[in-house]
Amino acid sequence: MTTEGKDVTTREGFAPYRGYQTWYRITGDLNAPKPPLLVAHGGPGCTHDYVDSFSDLAGDRAVIHYDQVGNGRSTHLPDKGVDFWTVDFFKAELHNLIDHLGIKVLHAAIGASIGGYLSLSLATRFPDRVRIVVPIASGAETTVLQRLMNFEQIAAIELDPNFRGGDYYGHTPPRNGLAAARRIAHKTFVSLQDIRARARSEVAYNTCPFGWYEMNHPVESYLLHQGIKFVSRFDANTYLRILDAWQWFDLAAEAGADQLEEIFTRCTAQKFLVFSIDSDASFDHEEQAKLVRMLEHAHVPVTWITVHSGKGHDSFLLEPELFSPHISQILHSKT
Repeated sequence: MTTEGKDVTTREGFAPYRGYQTWYRITGDLNAPKPPLLVAHGGPGCTHDYVDSFSDLAGDRAVIHYDQVGNGRSTHLPDKGVDFWTVDFFKAELHNLIDHLGIKVLHAAIGASIGGYLSLSLATRFPDRVRIVVPIASGAETTVLQRLMNFEQIAAIELDPNFRGGDYYGHTPPRNGLAAARRIAHKTFVSLQDIRARARSEVAYNTCPFGWYEMNHPVESYLLHQGIKFVSRFDANTYLRILDAWQWFDLAAEAGADQLEEIFTRCTAQKFLVFSIDSDASFDHEEQAKLVRMLEHAHVPVTWITVHSGKGHDSFLLEPELFSPHISQILHSKT
C-alpha cells in the first residue's frame, strides 16, 4: 500500500474477545520507534471502510483500523438479546484490542461520530494510554435530539409486524421497519443541500411499496432508495443494539465522576483536536462548543476547527482532505 508517496506494509488479523473475534488492520510498522494511531469508526451501520482514508496518515507511525463486534469483518451476533449490546462491551473491546496488540501508549485516538465517544472514553478512563485525542463531528454526551431520533428508529423497527420481538430468523425480516429507521437517520448524516444534489432529476419510484402515496419529487425517491439499499447489508437486531448503546452513553458515569465537567481534569497531559462541521445535523456545532469549553476549563490543551462543507455529518467520509492536514499537523507537533 502507498501513502503519501511511500510504500507501507499492511497486515490484518483478529483479536480474541470474550469468545468472539475483533478484526483489525495495521497500516505501517507497529514496531516502529514512534507509537501508533488508532481510528474508531462510527455507527450504527458503519465499519472501518468509512474512515479508511485515515490510513494515509501512516508513515513513521502505524495506523490501526478495526471493526467492532457485530460489524464488518468482526464476529456477527444477530441472535444476541438487548442485554448483550452495551457501551461497556464496546469500550472493553477497544481496550482488549490495544492490549492484544501489545500497545502501551497510543500517540493518538481518532474517532468520528460515535467513534468520537470511544476516543473520549479511552482518553478519560485511561489518560496515560493516549497522548492526542481527535473527536470528529462528535460530542461528550447523547443529546435530546439524538435520543428522539434514535427512539423514532427503534420504534420504526419494533412496530414492523415482521420484527416478532426480535425472533424473526427463519422468517421474513423486518425490512420495512429497518428501511424506515435508516431514512430517519440518513437526513441527519447528509446535508439537505447534498441530498438535493444527489437526487436524480427523475422520480425513480412512483409509488411507495407500502401505501397509497404517489411520490412527486426526486428527493423522496432518493430517500426511499437509501432505506432499501441499507436493508440488504444490515441486520435489524444489530442496528437496534447499537442504537441502544448510543442511548446509554454516559461519559461521566463510566469514568466514575459525578459531573461531566470533572472528567477532563485528568487529561491535562493530553492534547485535543476537536472538529466541527458547519452543516452537521447529527452532532450540532454547539456539542463541540460545550466539549471545548469543558476542556478549556480543565486547562487541557485544545484546538477547535470548524470545517466548512455542504456534505453534512458525512463530510469526514467524503472529504477527508479537509481533515487530514490538521490531524497531520498535531500528530507531528511536540507532545
